[in-house]
Amino acid sequence: GPVDQNPGGPTEGISTGGTPTPDAALVGCTPLNLFGLMDPNSNPFETINFITSPAQSFGEINQLDFVANFGGDLFELPAGWLQFNLGYERRREYGELQNGGVLEDGLSRALQVASFPSAEVTSKEAFGEMVIPVMSDNFKFGFDDALSFIDRLDVHGAYRRINARGESDSASELLGNALSGSVNTYSYGVTIAMFDEQLVVRGNSTRSVRQPSIVELFSPFAAARGLTGDPCDVTNINDAPGTNRQANCVEEALNMGFAGAAIGTVNGETGLILGPGDNIYTTPSVVASIPLLSGGNTNLNYEIGDSWTAGFTLRPNWLPGLVLRADWIDIKIKDQIVQPGFSFFTETCFDTSLDAPECQNFTRVGQQPATDGSSIGGFDIVSGRTGFGNTGTIELEALQAQIRYGFDMNDWGNVSTNFTFYVPVTYRDSANAALDASGKPVNQEGSTSNADGPFPTNRSYPLVLTADFLWEWNQWDLFWRSTYTGDLSPCFTRVEGDCDDIPDAAKKLGHDLEHDVSIGYNFNDRLRFRAGISNVFDNKSTVEQEALCQAGLLGCGNPYGRSIFARFNVRL
Repeated sequence: GPVDQNPGGPTEGISTGGTPTPDAALVGCTPLNLFGLMDPNSNPFETINFITSPAQSFGEINQLDFVANFGGDLFELPAGWLQFNLGYERRREYGELQNGGVLEDGLSRALQVASFPSAEVTSKEAFGEMVIPVMSDNFKFGFDDALSFIDRLDVHGAYRRINARGESDSASELLGNALSGSVNTYSYGVTIAMFDEQLVVRGNSTRSVRQPSIVELFSPFAAARGLTGDPCDVTNINDAPGTNRQANCVEEALNMGFAGAAIGTVNGETGLILGPGDNIYTTPSVVASIPLLSGGNTNLNYEIGDSWTAGFTLRPNWLPGLVLRADWIDIKIKDQIVQPGFSFFTETCFDTSLDAPECQNFTRVGQQPATDGSSIGGFDIVSGRTGFGNTGTIELEALQAQIRYGFDMNDWGNVSTNFTFYVPVTYRDSANAALDASGKPVNQEGSTSNADGPFPTNRSYPLVLTADFLWEWNQWDLFWRSTYTGDLSPCFTRVEGDCDDIPDAAKKLGHDLEHDVSIGYNFNDRLRFRAGISNVFDNKSTVEQEALCQAGLLGCGNPYGRSIFARFNVRL
């Protein structure tokens, strides 16, 4: 009689003699010819229909905002009227995401994308603003002669208190401070006008916040896969000098029962040795993906930004139409909401402290029992979790300047020119650069802390110069703009030596210079026509710059080249 090929087990799809029983999943299967769809023995359309399936996704986000405020002159001070504004704002953001079965069940080649049927975030905010005149032409505290050059001195301040709550069908989480459920923002500064308003000097300090969105809060966890970037693997353990990586790898191994764990050298390679006589530790999870979970985080808090600016505006009487403006910008953002790659958690854990919260996002296995009763292997990262978290920090220092000049040509109309400069000096971003041993983001290549020239070359904040020319005559106008973007660098100095193996030509992908021109005609107050050419000289991106464009980076060039447009604007 027939021989059972699977004794004691299920027989579906297994031949036991006679007519085989097909697996239900293989019904209608059409083999795919990997060497071409023109195989005369197969129908390519049947193959395509079998291996593809329509995927549908529906998402909707709405925002309802109500604001009420009142203000005006409160009372008169010696230097003028004290002005105020008080108000209340209620904002509700709500939405849903529904995915078809192929996406939600993880049957496609893409990641599993779960649905959340209903979620919302509601915030209630009370705010107040005030401008206090301290000095004016009529009041200078009795020092009229000594302070004659001051036209006015104003102090201003603003305050806002925010209370927010997020809710979904599966979770409800109070956002903000753990004790009060609210967060405060504020701004204060001073403005001094001098020399008949020719020179205005200003300074301002601000605390601002960003509230988590419903996507960041309530996106359900879904199955994914990713590489671990295990810092203890031989390919990574020596890449972070000045951090605690090697010491933490040894400590973690000792904690998991590898009593002989140490840093050593075998066959010319230096790395982690789990026990006497072992080879250098290496793990397949560096090149082969492991199961991950990825989704939202209902424990998210506000992003908090502290910034200050100082600058001036100069309008000299001896040259009417000339305006010079410059501002220094200093911004620090903490608890930034980011969705880092999985290696961020492993690297931060081992480069800083094994007590860091990032260490809770992955699981290692210890020694595994062998058939002879001994223990073998182990120490691999076998699973992990990614998602949104308040793990980012940003530090930015930059100079922003503007030169504007306009003049009247009588019967030939008006001409105005405008030049703007944006010069980033320092930029640190922990979402894109590793932390040092103290947990501070490493300054990225190209900032003033590196010997790389006066201007930074990091990819997110290049040097930007813009020149505008506008000629207006009767109902016509002619506009020309030239934009220069400085060198871009795809390489970030996370730790010393990170960019050593990248050719110098690839570290700076080249600057970009584009010109745009357009002409417009106003028929009347309601109808306007405009036509022009974008990228007049057809300056296209290089292949490397196009890759940065696809990643959504600034100043990555123009992958499309020259384009022509024409439009009518109608105001009803």
